[in-house]
Formats: sequence, structure tokens, C-alpha cells
Amino acid sequence: MYKIPLLVLLVVLLSSLVAAQDENKDGRRVEVFGGYSYLVTNTKESGNPIDHLGNLDGVNVAITYNITKRFGITGDFSAHFLKTTQDLTGGTISFNTKSFNFFVGPQYKFTNKTRVTPFVHALAGISNNRSSYRVIATGATTPAAEVSRSISDLGLAIGGGLDVRVNKRISIRAFQIDYNPVFVQSRPQFGINGGRRFDNVRFSIGIVFK
Repeated sequence: MYKIPLLVLLVVLLSSLVAAQDENKDGRRVEVFGGYSYLVTNTKESGNPIDHLGNLDGVNVAITYNITKRFGITGDFSAHFLKTTQDLTGGTISFNTKSFNFFVGPQYKFTNKTRVTPFVHALAGISNNRSSYRVIATGATTPAAEVSRSISDLGLAIGGGLDVRVNKRISIRAFQIDYNPVFVQSRPQFGINGGRRFDNVRFSIGIVFK
């Protein structure tokens, strides 16, 4: 239910940013992307705090400052969510997972005379993953057990996509695919050993405002 108001807030934010942009002789310096995102996770093991990440729906927002017509610096944020419930003998257990990425890095566009503009980028930053679960006995109104954890590690988003120009101000991001590895630090209190890498993949589509 939280996805609808989050998307409404995203549209309002993008509209405000577009209205505030300036233009120079090379075109619009700032591009703002926003849209739907799907995160495919690969934790490679069970028994850790983000064991129930699964595949998550969410949103992806990015702001690119174009230093030249082709090269720019991108700040990228994505948020993905998943809730699952499993039946147990005598009750249920509910998992609530949230994954947040905060990235920045260079982006390069292959501009041409057509409406189609491919691009690539290499972004780095923080990946924050939060997992909580609660066990509720049948007929009970309060949980018998409730645990929440949050871990932050180095993450990357290496990939690219394809923008299709609609007019001077708007393009459709037909697709964006990013390899999204997360390099997990050692956390003995959570039962996590160091040197692990979660090989995630992020898919995004949406609108680019110029």
C-alpha cells in the first residue's frame, strides 16, 4: 500500500526539479529520471539477516548533471520492498524487507541524430538492507517474538540502458539494467562472515525529464 503514495511523491518531486532547471547553449544540463524498479537478489546462503530479500518491487530516481553533451555525473537512489508471511504450527511468521541504494558515479551517453540514446554508467555507494520478522500465535494480538536488523555495505550499479526521446523535455527510459553487487562485511553478531558478495540485478523503467 505504501508504493502508491511513494510514486505520487516521486512525480511531485520530479515536476518540481524540472521546473527549476536552467538551459544553456549545449542544451539542458540536468536530467531527472524516475520510475519503477525491480530488484532480483542473490544472497547465496540462508540464515543471514537478509535471507528473505527475495525479489523486490520499488522505485528508482536519478539526477544527472551533464558536464558535456555526452558525459555527466549521476546521483542515484532506489528503494525496494517485500512483505511475506508463512504459516507455522500454532501461528504465523511475517517478514518485512527493505533495500535502499545510494549511489553516485559517471554516466556516458551515445548521442546521435535518432530519437534513441543508449547510455552506460558505473556507480558506487552504500547499500542498506533492513529485515524484520514477527511471530504471532494463533488468536494472539501481540507478537510472541519480533526482531529487526539493518546492515549497510559497499554496493555498485554497473550497467546502462536506452532512452527514447518523445520531445525536447521528455524521454522514455525503455529499460535500464544494472549489475548490483553488494560486498558484505563480517558481522559475527548476525552470523555473517566477511568476504561475501551478493550478486543482485536491478531492472528499471520510467521517464526522463530534461
